Amino acid sequence: MTEHPGDFARGLFHSDGCRSINRVRRTRAGRDHWYEYPRYLFDNQSTDILRLCGEALDRLGVEWRFSKPTTISVARRVRDLAAAVLPDPRAKRRRRPAEPDLEFRAFCTRRRLPASPAPQLERAWDARQAERYQRGEISQRPGYAGNPFRPR
Repeated sequence: MTEHPGDFARGLFHSDGCRSINRVRRTRAGRDHWYEYPRYLFDNQSTDILRLCGEALDRLGVEWRFSKPTTISVARRVRDLAAAVLPDPRAKRRRRPAEPDLEFRAFCTRRRLPASPAPQLERAWDARQAERYQRGEISQRPGYAGNPFRPR
């Protein structure tokens, strides 16, 4: 945590935190005025984890406070926290899925795709490859190449 407070904060906010838009109404000169700003919240029952989160935010130079006894709120200098907490845009493609890869017939069953006649098998295979590409399991974009059910 001391060497990489940004990574530590990223893990905490991704597991027990959220980012939201806080909308506030103020009455000025008899009229309602609305403004909004982004806010991060981190909620945890453990005082030790809350203390560690506060220390990581201090190391990042991010202002924070307790909005409830078990919730840390960051509403100022959100850009600094966002730079530390938001993942690398390429990380989604590198992330591995939590569930194991399904066999083709199990995939068809789960997606309610038929696992028979050739045109339908072609579409089902393409759908499976597209899902695997999205999860980062394969690097080649799904398309017409490599479909064993497509006539050559």
